[in-house]
Amino acid sequence: MMVKRIAWGVAVAAIVWASGPAAAAAEAGDPALAKAQVQETSQKILALFKNPELIKRENRDQMISELQAVLDERFDWPTIGRWVLATNRSLFDEAQTAEFATLFADYAVLYYLTQVKQNVTGDDPSKVDQIRIEYRDGKLRDDGSLTMDVQFTSPKGTQVLTGYTLVCEKGTAVWRVRNFSVEGVSIVRNWRTELAPLRSREKIMDLLKGKVAELRATLAAPAATAQGDGK
Repeated sequence: MMVKRIAWGVAVAAIVWASGPAAAAAEAGDPALAKAQVQETSQKILALFKNPELIKRENRDQMISELQAVLDERFDWPTIGRWVLATNRSLFDEAQTAEFATLFADYAVLYYLTQVKQNVTGDDPSKVDQIRIEYRDGKLRDDGSLTMDVQFTSPKGTQVLTGYTLVCEKGTAVWRVRNFSVEGVSIVRNWRTELAPLRSREKIMDLLKGKVAELRATLAAPAATAQGDGK
């Protein structure tokens, strides 16, 4: 992916890090409700990264599991997976498409955790309090989706503008993320471009499995030698 090293992690981090409880919004489709739900999710994430026990290396599997559970509440991985595959989806049956979406979610959680540890908290959960986030008002589009921009500033002063597309699930008041971007570059589109020329289900799955394995190795490495490739 041609996205700067910290940016992908920031894209996910920014949507789940903010302060304040979710307000009770009146109706589904209300931009205020979407923002409130994002803020509610943020509190769960903050609690994880502030937990001195969860951030320990020996408790990494528990951290990954709890982080995945929280992100699963806000991100529509099945739709994201289908959009990433795009024309290559014809290579996958329904079960294989679901498997790809699950693996992509695993990748996203691992990359997020790697970037947060390397670029934000390290092994010091107190650094979470130094993050600054500006949530800008969301805008409803004609198709009912909502776009929202978020300005993220890390403890080191790095600023990244991220954008999100959320959709309110039919029959519910739940908003879910279906696409996200960094400085105007869509993460879904980046992955779609990388996978498009492969034209093989096995090659696509092997590439993604390889990325997941690399991230697990990065998290297992000592802090001084841990590296990430930004993809």
